[in-house]
Amino acid sequence: MATGRVLLVHESVGTRALLTDLLVQEGLNVEAVDSTYACMARFVDEPADLVVMGLADVHEAELEIIPALKKEERAPRVLVLFPSPRRDLAVRALGKGADGYVLEPFYRDEVVGATSEMLTVRADLTETTSPEVAALRRVYATAPVVSGDVVCDLSAERHCATEIETVS
Repeated sequence: MATGRVLLVHESVGTRALLTDLLVQEGLNVEAVDSTYACMARFVDEPADLVVMGLADVHEAELEIIPALKKEERAPRVLVLFPSPRRDLAVRALGKGADGYVLEPFYRDEVVGATSEMLTVRADLTETTSPEVAALRRVYATAPVVSGDVVCDLSAERHCATEIETVS
């Protein structure tokens, strides 16, 4: 497992505790907060190598934390966790600069593997983005948006965009 400081953001107390315990068992220094606003405040005080964000009930304005984090001098990698029915959030988060995602509910190994991968690659190496994430960012940038909602059907097995439709 890689080493580094992880800043975890999740509204659910139970999920936050579970993820904190899981990542601490892997030897990581983890600090957990309950909102994106608290995350940004903590990051400014003490930067992290990786920010893990649970995006269950995030409002569009809260996604702006991702580009704000990426503009910091010591920009972190950003891993988003989102529930399967809210795939639109993954597309939006990737479009805002997130580096990867994990579907909820997740397996222990998925979170550990994604976290390890994110910490292994330096945050300032933008060319290391996976082809799937790069493709989703391109889709987000070019997709027509109707009523502010873009829906992307992501294959859990392949982690790539398979169909895009607009919601009216």
